[in-house]
Amino acid sequence: MRSYGTLHPTEDAPLPPDTVNTILLAGATAQAMDMPTNAGIVRLTGLTSAGAQFNFLANLFSTAAAIPSSGSTSSTSGSTGVSHPVLGSATFQIPGGSTGFSVISHTGSSGYVYAEFWKKGG
Repeated sequence: MRSYGTLHPTEDAPLPPDTVNTILLAGATAQAMDMPTNAGIVRLTGLTSAGAQFNFLANLFSTAAAIPSSGSTSSTSGSTGVSHPVLGSATFQIPGGSTGFSVISHTGSSGYVYAEFWKKGG
């Protein structure tokens, strides 16, 4: 294995996203957005206007992001997928067949969700 200093400049270098979107979330109000064409990876990051970590839930299949009901660990609605908790930031592979996604925050919390997309290779 080569040491880090001898790596080719393009090996393991982070690539900037192909598309970046910003979503303003108000407490308990879902916001939906279409996936960019040919997107393969999405990183969702939540920040408050003061720059602090902002937690939210994301549904990568539909506009049905929901806050889990009391006693449940995930929120599902038929074939619309699961609302995944995102604690600050998370990276997901975009599921096949998904054309849009949605995000929601808990009551009383608001902030920005930055959605960074990378296209599929090839």
